[in-house]
Amino acid sequence: MALKFLPHLQKTKRIGGSVVPTRPTEVVVVSPIISSFLSQRRRVASFPKTNNNNNNNNYDSFQQRISKYYGKAFFSTTPIVSNTLNPGMNSYSPHSSLDPAAITSDKLSNQMKVTVSSEVTVEEFKSLLKDLPIMLCEIKEPPKKKGACLVVVNFQNVHDLYKAYLRIHGKSVTIPNTEKAVSIKCKIYDASLDPLYEITNREIEQQLPRGHFKGKITLVSSEKDLEPAFASLLGKPLSEVKDTEEIVLGMDTEWRPNTNIEYNRTSMLQLTSNEQAVLFRLHLLGNPLPPLLVKLLQHKSIRKVGVNLDFDILKLQKDFSVKSSGTFDIAKLPIISRCRPKTLQALTGIFLGFRPDKSNRMGNWEDRVLTEEQLLYAATDAFCNLQLYLKLNKITYHPDLKIPQYFIDSYNTNSKVTPLPS
Repeated sequence: MALKFLPHLQKTKRIGGSVVPTRPTEVVVVSPIISSFLSQRRRVASFPKTNNNNNNNNYDSFQQRISKYYGKAFFSTTPIVSNTLNPGMNSYSPHSSLDPAAITSDKLSNQMKVTVSSEVTVEEFKSLLKDLPIMLCEIKEPPKKKGACLVVVNFQNVHDLYKAYLRIHGKSVTIPNTEKAVSIKCKIYDASLDPLYEITNREIEQQLPRGHFKGKITLVSSEKDLEPAFASLLGKPLSEVKDTEEIVLGMDTEWRPNTNIEYNRTSMLQLTSNEQAVLFRLHLLGNPLPPLLVKLLQHKSIRKVGVNLDFDILKLQKDFSVKSSGTFDIAKLPIISRCRPKTLQALTGIFLGFRPDKSNRMGNWEDRVLTEEQLLYAATDAFCNLQLYLKLNKITYHPDLKIPQYFIDSYNTNSKVTPLPS
C-alpha cells in the first residue's frame, strides 16, 4: 500500500479497526484512502489554541481556530435560547453573527422553505413575520409551480422557526399594507435545526452536582440467587408477572475493555427499578445463561430501557446467543434527536439535573471482588436510563414535525415556553 505524508496532523495509531490520535506532531503516515478524510477532520483538531478569557467554556477557542482556518466566521458564541430545564445552560445558534453579505442559505441552520401561491418580495414576506428576527431570506423560483415562488428563510434559533411555522403554515393570509392574498405551505428540514437542549462537558463538570443511585444494590453471582433477586426487583416472583401488565426497568451492561487482540464478553448486566438494583455477574453465571435469567430478558411485559440499548442487546446476543424482547432504546425518542450530545451523561445532566460518576467506566468488571464504587457506578447508569425513559416518554410531538407538544401548547396560549413535564 502506498503511503502519504500529511503535515499538521495529530500522530495516530491503529487500535482495532480505528485510527485514533495520540499526541500532537507535525507528520503522520496514512493510507491514500483515508488521507483526504483525515486532512479535513484532524487538521481542525490540531490547530494551536488561542488565548481566550471568555468563560463560555472551550467553545470560543475552537470556533476561532475553525474561523482562522476557513477565513470566515462560521460560528458565534452568543447565547440565543435559554435552556428551560437548567437555565444556567445555554443552547447556541452557531450562525447568529454572520455577515449577511458573505453567506448563503446553505450555510445557515434553522432553515424553512416556504411555498407561496403568488410572487412576493423579500420585504413583503418579512412583513408576515415582522416580530421574528430573520437571519437570511431568499426568493427562488419553484421547480414546478408557475406563478408561485419559493422563499428560503433562516432563523437565529429553533424557537423562532417554530413560531413562524405555526403562524403561517397551511394558511391563507393577506400581505400587510397590500391587497395581495396568498396561501402558504412550509417545510422544515430537520437536519438544519439547532439542538433544543445542549450541554458541554465543562458545564457538566462545573455546574452540576454529582448524583448516584440511593436504593438497595443486590449482586448476583450464582443461579440460586436469581429467584429472590427477581422478587425484590419486580415486587413479585417472575412467574406471577402477567402478559397484560407492564413493568419498566432501567438496563445497562458492562464488560472489560476490548483490545486489538482480545474480545471480551459482557461481564455485568444491570437492571433497576426506582428503589432496587440487581447486578448480574454474567461471566460467573455461565454460558449459556440460566433459563430464569433468559426468561426475564425475553419477557415482553417487562420493558427494559436504556440509552443506546440496541448495541447492548446485540452484544448480549453475540456473547450468549440470547435474543432479548421487550426492550426499548431511549435514543429513538424524538426529543433525543434534538439534543447534543446524546450520551447518557449529557442527557442525565440536561433532563435530570445531576452528573453520574464516570470514573469507573474502564474498570475490570471480572475482578473477583468489585469495589463499592464499581457497584454504585453500575447501578447508577441503569437507574439514569430508567428515570430518563419515565420522563421523556411523556413528551408528544406535532404529527407533521418534530415540535414538542408542550411548545405548541405554550404558543397557543401566548405564554413563554414551558419546561418539560416533571
